Amino acid sequence: MEVVCRKTIDVGDDMEDVHPWLSLMKTTLMKQRTKGSSKQFCNEPETIYVRAYKSRMDLLRAVIIGPDGTPYHGGLFFFDVCFPSNYPDSSPLVHYHSGGLGINPNLFICSEVCLYVPTKSGGWESMWVLGTTTMLQLLVSIQNQILKADPLFNEPTYAILKGSFYGTHASFLYNETIWIKSLKTMMYDFKIFPFFFFYL
Repeated sequence: MEVVCRKTIDVGDDMEDVHPWLSLMKTTLMKQRTKGSSKQFCNEPETIYVRAYKSRMDLLRAVIIGPDGTPYHGGLFFFDVCFPSNYPDSSPLVHYHSGGLGINPNLFICSEVCLYVPTKSGGWESMWVLGTTTMLQLLVSIQNQILKADPLFNEPTYAILKGSFYGTHASFLYNETIWIKSLKTMMYDFKIFPFFFFYL
């Protein structure tokens, strides 16, 4: 399945869609960002698409296309992002539209996103480095380190089994299940965000 997009970043006037942080518009927890947040996407890849809002520059929606050679191949995965007032000194809030399905150890059914991945040494590494990582780098990291060929090994229990016979077999079975769940997630997203598909 090939998805072709006219442009990879879109700035709209409307807030017709349901964004999980719209309710924070009038709270003191958030200060509206008026510049800078979406300007980091000057050289965005053609497999990550972003929609920002003129009236709320602290919010954006990203759609990441699943990479080739993974159980997410060609799938569309929706993430809503909210930039705190002290961004980039604190990480953005990332919400994944799961459709009630768990398709990755880092993408929870409750829509939270875990931004930590295991390292080769057995430790954990954050995909967000305070004051250094850009939003584009974070989205590319989600695409490469979460939506990857062997996502099961992002689960601590299975990370230590990578390379073993049992780990390889478990990863194969997990990927078969994830492929089906990814298709179901896309059907859910199409019902929730039909207007967004017109930008693709």
